Parts: sequence; C-alpha cells; structure tokens
Amino acid sequence: MGIDIELRECVNENTLRYGIGELSEISSTKIQDQLILLEEYLQNFCMKQRQLKEQIKESNKLSISSVSSGAKVPRSQINLNTNTLKLYIEKRIQEIEKEH
Repeated sequence: MGIDIELRECVNENTLRYGIGELSEISSTKIQDQLILLEEYLQNFCMKQRQLKEQIKESNKLSISSVSSGAKVPRSQINLNTNTLKLYIEKRIQEIEKEH
C-alpha cells in the first residue's frame, strides 16, 4: 500500500506541475487510476533503463582478469601461457574495443 501512496503523491505532484490540477480533483476516478498506471509504467521503464545502463557499464570493463574470471580460466594458466592465452585475450580485447 505504501507504493500506491507514493505513486499517487508522485502523480499529484506531476499533475500540479503540468497544470492539470490536483489528482483528487479530476472528476473521473478511472482517469485518476489510469494516470497512476501510466506513472507506474514510466517509473518501471526508467528503473529498467538504469539497470541496463549499469549492466552496459560493467560489461565495458574488459581486462585480462575479467575475461579470466568470466571464462573460468585460471589466471595462473594465462600467466603461464603468455604466448597463447594471454596474447589471445589481449588481441581480442583490442579488437572488441576498436569495434565499440
């Protein structure tokens, strides 16, 4: 119920700011409910965008350590095989960073 109250307050602030007036003064309760549904959708949309932005930010951090960890190849093996594993990772990171 707390979320419903917060959404209602948020919608009320917006309707006042947009010159629509007090939410409670809108004659149709159906329109009031629809405004709340619209705000709920928009807030969820914004939250998903923030989450995606964070995921993109995290996925942009390519390094030998992140590749080693993500691929579950021990870092010690990469360090022991600098002419193959380490070289491969470094070259692929360079290619990927050029593409983006």
